[in-house]
Amino acid sequence: DLAKKIPQLNSSKSNLDAAKANYERSLLNLNKTSIKAPFRGRIKNNHSSKGMVVAQGTQLATIYSVDDLILKLPLQLDEVEFLNDFNKNNNIDKNLKIDMSLKIGLNTYDLIGKYEGISGAVDRLTQSVFLNVSLDNFNDLGLLVDNNLFINAKIYGKEYSDVYVLPNAAIRDDKSIHIIKHKKLFNHKIEIIKAYKDSSVIRSEDLNNQFINLTPLEYYVDSMKVKVSI
Repeated sequence: DLAKKIPQLNSSKSNLDAAKANYERSLLNLNKTSIKAPFRGRIKNNHSSKGMVVAQGTQLATIYSVDDLILKLPLQLDEVEFLNDFNKNNNIDKNLKIDMSLKIGLNTYDLIGKYEGISGAVDRLTQSVFLNVSLDNFNDLGLLVDNNLFINAKIYGKEYSDVYVLPNAAIRDDKSIHIIKHKKLFNHKIEIIKAYKDSSVIRSEDLNNQFINLTPLEYYVDSMKVKVSI
């Protein structure tokens, strides 16, 4: 028997039978195994692969919820003051109106959003804050994708009357402009609401149908006569 290696063959047969039993037990456990997420969502990152041996506590994937989809809308710091009810305590009207739409291919989807609050941190690169907006009807759209989408948003802020857009060349250092009446030049005070590179949004009363001087002057005297070229 030793010469025929009968003990070794019996040992190998026993090991094979044990391996088959373990395999059948593993198949039985696998059939009884189910993995459920703690909430309804979608997979963001998969950390597992076929044939991978896992144990309790092994991270298999990263998922995110689609029930509460939050958008972060960037807003420049100098634009925050134009939001309704904004003050030094960073309070903004909870009923802030925001129109949003999503375009995928030839289809455009209107989104219903609700303002939830403003982020406390300022983005270092863009010098912006973020308005947090929750989407109420995104799941009803039946889209296969949701994360990392570009969405168009229009944020409604304060309303102004007597507002005009003027080239910066027409605005003087003392926040005034020169208007022309009866071929004479007069100083007219304005309020600058928003300044851009080449133009500014200003507010002023009694500016309708007025001629505004755009020519740089070496000096100015109130009521000085000028020649008008149109």
